[in-house]
Amino acid sequence: MQSWSYEDIERVLSVMSAGELLDPAKARKRARILAAATDLFIQHGYRRASVDDVARLAGVAKGTVYLYFPKKADLLMHALVEEKKSILERFKPLFSESIPGEERLKLWLLTVLESFQEMPLTSRLLEGDREFDFVLDELGADLVSQAMDMKVSFLAPLIAEAKAKPEVEDVDREQAKVLLASFHSASFFSDEKLHLGLARQQFFESLVRMLVAGILHSDEDEDEDEDEDEAPAKRRAGRSARRAAATRATTKATVADKR
Repeated sequence: MQSWSYEDIERVLSVMSAGELLDPAKARKRARILAAATDLFIQHGYRRASVDDVARLAGVAKGTVYLYFPKKADLLMHALVEEKKSILERFKPLFSESIPGEERLKLWLLTVLESFQEMPLTSRLLEGDREFDFVLDELGADLVSQAMDMKVSFLAPLIAEAKAKPEVEDVDREQAKVLLASFHSASFFSDEKLHLGLARQQFFESLVRMLVAGILHSDEDEDEDEDEDEAPAKRRAGRSARRAAATRATTKATVADKR
């Protein structure tokens, strides 16, 4: 049920990157600016790093930075895209047709958790101090919504496939959104002090098993809730049927007496 291929994701990230369309000299300058911005965002956070700082570190004029990236938020967005491109190869095994649906979902979760150590910029933005809220405001609601819709369109089919469903349902999209939102705190899971003596890999694998078990059994819980909701209605319907039967019997008896 995979709706995305590895090539689809490569293509989307390349389009978002856009730097590949420049001639070599401009591409190198753009990359230098982006590298400087990435270093500063990681070291000082997005809010504290200024465009002046980026220009100084990259060795270009401030106007040159704006020539390639009209807004500071553009610098961040492209830096995040480059970071995702750098780890994309890790996700390639997900697209093997030989992997069962449940295992594919586990592999995606495990790869995401393990990848945070290789995504220092993303981890820095998610550390707290309302940095991520500020970033969301800077990027704008439309761009954030588009990015989330894209992620949900990838993850919801993985969830549906893990449940052996033929089609994606609303509950799968809902669970995809909850999972994606929960990963805003996922960088904390890389802190081994929070693993309480468990090895990092052991901690991640246990967490993934718990998450997937919850996802797979959530539909069963909903079915049980629906059955419980239907029970009072069934009892009322039964009482009504019995009253109707009793009324019919009384009517028949009355008619018989009159005869």
